[in-house]
Amino acid sequence: NGTFGFYADMVFIELSEDYNVTTGKAELELDQWMVTLGGLYRVADSSSLQADVGAGVRLFDTSIDLSVPGYGKASRSADWVDPVITARARMPVATKCFVVLDGEIGGFGVESDLVWQLTAATGYHLTDNIDFLLAYRYLDYDYDQDMLVYDLATSGLALGLTINF
Repeated sequence: NGTFGFYADMVFIELSEDYNVTTGKAELELDQWMVTLGGLYRVADSSSLQADVGAGVRLFDTSIDLSVPGYGKASRSADWVDPVITARARMPVATKCFVVLDGEIGGFGVESDLVWQLTAATGYHLTDNIDFLLAYRYLDYDYDQDMLVYDLATSGLALGLTINF
């Protein structure tokens, strides 16, 4: 509320793929938690536009497992924290409906070389303090530390819940 605010965003990604190899079926699994915490400053606040800029940190917790019949299993995990900056705009389109455009960029060589995401969402006011969101998110990051190269782009639909207090 007011000029300053804070935000939290949590994403869980689970991917798996099976490959046929000469010794059977190889399996690759990826599990990742991504948690972002940050502060916001309201730069525009009118009936047609609310715009915020901010900064924060993004924590990654990543685990990769590979199993190949006849060769065994290999696992690798890594945790890292990156700084991020953000800009977002929220515009009403009807009495209870709105759209949100959000962009973040970070990493800057602190841990990841670069991490960025773009999100477009449509939302509905469930109550004065709670909004439901349907979003499309594109996320890209490039991490290369301690013999782990993790260059991944992912995109897709997301559901969200915003609690305003």
